[in-house]
Amino acid sequence: MADTLLLIIGVLIWIWENFNLGDFFMTFKEIIIGLLAMFGWAGHVEGWMPSPPIPLGSPIN
Repeated sequence: MADTLLLIIGVLIWIWENFNLGDFFMTFKEIIIGLLAMFGWAGHVEGWMPSPPIPLGSPIN
């Protein structure tokens, strides 16, 4: 479930970056990445971290 959600978010970010829909979407992307950073997924989405660290007790398997 979490992997599917992450994939959907990643696709939306890719669309926003490639079609340049405006500053609102870039701000929204930064908010999403900020939220993902709390769970250690931001680097995975941005592509500079090969495998995200999984906190103990995380629902992400």
